[in-house]
Amino acid sequence: MYTYTVTGIIGEKASNYAFDLTEPLRGNLVIARRPITYEVGSGGRTYGETTLPAIELSNVLSAEGRDDVQVVVRLASDKDPGLSFANDARVPVGTYRITVIGLEGADARNYELGAGTDGVLEISRKTLNWSVPSLTTTYGALAEPQAVLTGVLPGDDVRGVVFVDLPGGGPLTAKTDAGRYEMWIEGLEGDDAGNYELASSGSHGWLTITPKPLTLDTTPIRFVYGDTAGGRALGTYPLPGLVGVLEGDDVALKADHLRLVRTSGWATSDLDIPVGTYRIRYNDALAASRLRAAYTGVAPRLHRILIHIFLRHPVFGKS
Repeated sequence: MYTYTVTGIIGEKASNYAFDLTEPLRGNLVIARRPITYEVGSGGRTYGETTLPAIELSNVLSAEGRDDVQVVVRLASDKDPGLSFANDARVPVGTYRITVIGLEGADARNYELGAGTDGVLEISRKTLNWSVPSLTTTYGALAEPQAVLTGVLPGDDVRGVVFVDLPGGGPLTAKTDAGRYEMWIEGLEGDDAGNYELASSGSHGWLTITPKPLTLDTTPIRFVYGDTAGGRALGTYPLPGLVGVLEGDDVALKADHLRLVRTSGWATSDLDIPVGTYRIRYNDALAASRLRAAYTGVAPRLHRILIHIFLRHPVFGKS
């Protein structure tokens, strides 16, 4: 509302008239807002975008440049009408009714909303490019494959689920057999995973599990000539223990890959290994390679082990 005051008259013939100005003439002028009608189109976009279908406004002044006035919209969920969002890149995937709820702009105060038609917006999942970097680990250490996703909005909770193609299926564990396995992303997880989908193809990776190195217990082995305690057969010798075998794994040395080399001792015997000091060695280079290949997930490393064989205390005076 405006207040105005009449101070005189003008015009080509104004001089022919006398206007009484002894008392100033005042009044009020009310300018009502101009009603705007609107029509919202329908369309779609991808999660992460903010574009809206075209919105046509009618009755906006444009004599000397169009007035600065736009509509403010609200997106109401098609599944839950009570759930609505301002237009934002993080509006979840779904179908929404586009409702005009107000006006904005430098000239918006001169207008008011009239009748209009709402539109429909379909928000689809955002496609993510993906890759799984290759990695190498050792048998006994649990591998941790990583999923690389490209295109996730900052702050969104979404992670790739890596699938490792193991023979017979099953989960990846620290005891997965040594070998080479292909990896890829099979799905997504996280609070915001429903707003994304994986590209139809990506970069596969490979998991290489190398055999676990083993060492031998280098503590010298000692036993008495002819003693069969513990189940030792005459002519055989105890094998050194393996250091590094995981609990529950069945891994042991094979005697036919090894031989004794005497470093000192007495005369030979046909009944048992003669008294003396020996070293345990591989039979040959081929045997060493076979020893390494004989076990899944391990690679024994043989060190020099001493075996000391002692003579029983003699009893004098008996033949």
